[in-house]
Amino acid sequence: MPNVIDKNYEDVAEVEQVYYGTDFKQSSDISANDWAILKLNHPLGRKYGHVGWKSIPTSTLTHNQKAFFFVGYSRDFPNDRYQKYFSARPGWTASYEAGCSIVSEESGLLLHDCATAKGSSGGPIIGVINGNPYIVALNNAEYKDSRTGQDIINFAVKMDFLDKLTDRK
Repeated sequence: MPNVIDKNYEDVAEVEQVYYGTDFKQSSDISANDWAILKLNHPLGRKYGHVGWKSIPTSTLTHNQKAFFFVGYSRDFPNDRYQKYFSARPGWTASYEAGCSIVSEESGLLLHDCATAKGSSGGPIIGVINGNPYIVALNNAEYKDSRTGQDIINFAVKMDFLDKLTDRK
């Protein structure tokens, strides 16, 4: 269901095939291979547009602080502040955050400060390169303080996995 806004949508595409990096039947650990790509039964990009991806070196990503934005369907949006504009419950309208950063890389995962919550896994972290938007990472997981529930840092998957999957150089 592309372009879901306030739980409303026009089109539905069925998933024909799933390519995934982590089999959670084997492990529930956070992994650099925590990604999934869905092959749909008809191309929605012709109607809704398409955002490509770019594999960017971590040093370039971390050098460009507050240069990225994040979109996701998290369970905490719309929150009380925005609920007056939407009739749908949280998770049925995408949230957007501008000015987030990728701060470092550890064990093959990017660490970022974009605001995330349950449900936003797989959401794109997007950068504008030469005037065009590109997905530069995929939100993976969040790490919280177990006592307070406060976010400490978030993890993202680097896009080079997709280059390898598609044989793109």
